[in-house]
Amino acid sequence: MNKFLAKYGKASIFTLIVILCMSFLIHLFSVSSGYLQSIDRQALDRAENYAGEQAVQLQEQFGALKMRADYCASEVSEAGSLEGAVERLRSTGSGMRVADGDKFVAILYTKDGAVYTPGGDSVTGYSELTDLAEAKRSAVSRLFQYDNANMVFGVFAPCNSAYVDGVVLLYMRTAVSLEALVQESGQYISSVQASEFVLLCKHDGIILEKIRVGSAVDPGFGSVTEGLFKQIITDGDTMSRITTALSTGKQQSAVVEVGSVQYALSVRPLGSGCGGLILVGLYEMTELYGSGRQVLNTIWGTVAFLSLMLLGFLAFAIVDRIRTNRKIKTLTTVDADLDCLTRSGFEAEAQSIVNRLKGTQFAIVMLRVNNFRYISEQFGDRQNRAVLRFLRNCCAQAMLVSETFAYAGDGHYLLLLHYREKKALTSRLDGLYRQVVRYKFPQDDEYKLHISYSIYEVGREEDRSVGQMIDKLNIVDAKPTFKTGAVSLEFYGDTLRDNYLKKAEIEGRMQRAFENNEFHIFYQPKYNLKRGGMDGSEILVRWFDTKIDRYRTPGEFLPIFEENGFINNLDRFVFYKACENAASTAKKGEPIYPFSVNVSRVTAIQPDFLEYYKRIKQKFGIRDRFITVEFTESFAYENYEYLSGVMRELHEAGFLCSLDDFGTGYSSFAALKVLDFDEIKIDKELLASGPHPDRDKLLLQSVIDMAHKLSPKITQEGVEDAETFRQMEEMGCDVIQGYYFSKPMKFSDYREFIQMNRGRL
Repeated sequence: MNKFLAKYGKASIFTLIVILCMSFLIHLFSVSSGYLQSIDRQALDRAENYAGEQAVQLQEQFGALKMRADYCASEVSEAGSLEGAVERLRSTGSGMRVADGDKFVAILYTKDGAVYTPGGDSVTGYSELTDLAEAKRSAVSRLFQYDNANMVFGVFAPCNSAYVDGVVLLYMRTAVSLEALVQESGQYISSVQASEFVLLCKHDGIILEKIRVGSAVDPGFGSVTEGLFKQIITDGDTMSRITTALSTGKQQSAVVEVGSVQYALSVRPLGSGCGGLILVGLYEMTELYGSGRQVLNTIWGTVAFLSLMLLGFLAFAIVDRIRTNRKIKTLTTVDADLDCLTRSGFEAEAQSIVNRLKGTQFAIVMLRVNNFRYISEQFGDRQNRAVLRFLRNCCAQAMLVSETFAYAGDGHYLLLLHYREKKALTSRLDGLYRQVVRYKFPQDDEYKLHISYSIYEVGREEDRSVGQMIDKLNIVDAKPTFKTGAVSLEFYGDTLRDNYLKKAEIEGRMQRAFENNEFHIFYQPKYNLKRGGMDGSEILVRWFDTKIDRYRTPGEFLPIFEENGFINNLDRFVFYKACENAASTAKKGEPIYPFSVNVSRVTAIQPDFLEYYKRIKQKFGIRDRFITVEFTESFAYENYEYLSGVMRELHEAGFLCSLDDFGTGYSSFAALKVLDFDEIKIDKELLASGPHPDRDKLLLQSVIDMAHKLSPKITQEGVEDAETFRQMEEMGCDVIQGYYFSKPMKFSDYREFIQMNRGRL
C-alpha cells in the first residue's frame, strides 16, 4: 500500500479533485434549472450563484490546506517507527512554516483518539481537536482559540501507519480570507462588485471579515443574527428560514426590503469540510434582473474558468512539490543565511557524534541572546542578523574536533561540546562570553551584547535522544543577573525539574480552579492625605487552592499566568467582579468608592481589550472617572507608543489611567512625556532603608517632586507604619496605600470596613 501511495498518491489525489470539480459543475447545472421560473426567483438564483462563485475561491484555500495535510500524512506514513514519524512531523512542520509563514501555527499528530505535539506532549482542552482525533478521513475543524492566543483551523489527514493515526495542521484564521476575491488587477471579482457587501462569518454568525462595496446598508459588527438580520428582515418566517441556514449548513436566500429598495439576501455555508464558515451577501435586485439564460451562461463560463485555473494550479503544485521534495532536506537542516546547521540538522549531527563516541562525555549547551527581540525592535532586522552572524563566527571558532553547533531560532544557538568536568566547561563558556561582550553596536556604543547559557550534561549511558535533551533545556527559565566578569550558567538538574513540575502543576490546575471559583478578589483601601479620608481601593486577586487548602501567594501563580497568557482571563474576571460589586452596592443605596484594577501587558494587547472593558463598564452603568486602570512601568517603557493609543481611548470612554510600580528600574522619561497618566504609584521598594538614610529620603523626595510635575495624583505604595505615614505627609504625597491604613480584604469585610468607619471616611 505504501508503495502504491508513493507511486500513484499524487495522481490519485489530482484525479479525485477533478471528479469533485466535475461533480460541483453537475450540481450547479441542476440548481440552475430553476433560474427561468420567475424574475424574483431568477434574481435570487443569481445571488446564490454569486455566493457559490465566491465560495469556490474560499474552498480553494481550504483545498490547499487539505493538500498540505495529505502530504504531511503521506510523509509520516512512510516512517518505520514513532521516532521516525515524529522526526518527519518536525521536518514537514518546518517546511510548512517556511512556505506559509505566520499563517502556519503548529503541527500535531493523533494516536488512539488523543492529540500530541511532536515533542510528545498531550494537547487537551480543545473539543475541536478531540473531534479531529476521532475522525477517520480528512476533516477541517471549526474555528477555535488555541493556546489562549490565536483563532485557528485544525486540518486533519489520516495516516496509514502503525505509530500515528493522523496529522493535524493548525492554521491561523487568516489562512482563509476574502482576499481571494480580489483579482490580479486589484479589483474585486464581478460577483462582489455587484453586491452591497459580502461577509465571511463563523458557524455561529459572528462576522470575521467583510467587503463593503455600497453604502446604503451597514452590516455592522458582531453577530449577523443579532444585528444585520434584525435590521433588514421583518417577516418572521423569513427570519426563521435564514437563521436556520446557519445551524443546518444549507444555503438559503430571500428578498428583503430596506426603505423602498429591494435586496436579495444570500446565506451560503461553505460546509463542514471548510471549518463551518458562512458567506453572507446582500445584492440590490436591480443589479440581478436580466436574462436567466444569459446569467446561466455567464456563471458557467466563470465556473469553468475557475475550474481550469484550479486544475492548472493543482498540476503546477504537484510538479512543484516533486521539485521541492528534493530540496526540503537541505532547507530543513541548514540555515543558508548563517551557513550553519538548523536545530533538526544539529539533532542529526549531534546524535551521530554521541552514538559514535560512546565513551566520551559531552554537554549540550543552549546559548541565549538576552533581550534578543529588543535588539530587533531597537536597531532593526539588519542589525539583528549582523549579531547572529557575529555569534555564528564566535561559535565556529570555538569548535574542536567532534563538536558541532547550530542556530535554533529566536536568538538561540545550540552547541555540542566535550565535557570532562564542570570547572573546565564553565571556564570555556566564560571565555566565549568575554569574546561576545566585546561586540559593538554601531547605533549605540553603550549598549552591550549579553548572553546566558543552559547546559545539559550528556551521560555516558544516556538513554534520551539529542532532541529530548534539547527539549529539557527549554525547561530552564534563565533570568540571569550579570556581575563583572561573570556569565549566567544554568545546569538542568533536580531544582529546575522541581520548578518545572511546580509550574506544570499550576498550569494544569488553573482552568479547573477558575471554573470552581477558587480565585477571589480582595480590596485594599487607600487613604487620601490631602482630604483626610478614603481614596477608594485597589482590587487584587488571590487564589484559594482547594487542593492544598490555602491561599497561594501571588508570586507563585501570577508570573506563570503572565507567561502562558491565562492572566487575560484573570484580569477580565477581576474587572467584571469589581464592576458587578460596585453596581450591586449602588443599587442598595450604600456608599461606594472608586477602585483601580491591574491590567497586564498580555491583557492590554488583546484585540478586543478596549471593547470588552468599555462594554462591561457600560453594562453595569459605572460612571466616568470612577475606575482607574493600572499599567506597570515596564509595560509603559517597552510599549509606550502602543499604550499611548490605548490610554487615549480609555480616557475617551471615561476611565482613568495609572502608572504602577514607578521607580522599579524601567522608567523612561521619553515614555512619560508621551503617556498622559492620571496617577503615578511609587513602588514600595523606594521606602526600603539603605546604608545612607539621608540619601534615601532625598531620592524619594526627588521622585515625588518629579512625579508631581508629570501627574496630578501621586500614590505611595507599601506604607506600613506611622513614621512612614508622617513622612509621606511632609513630602507632599497625595495618597498612601499599605497595611498602616488597611490590609487587603474580601468584599464582605471591605463593606464592613466602610460601615464601621463611615463617619471618618
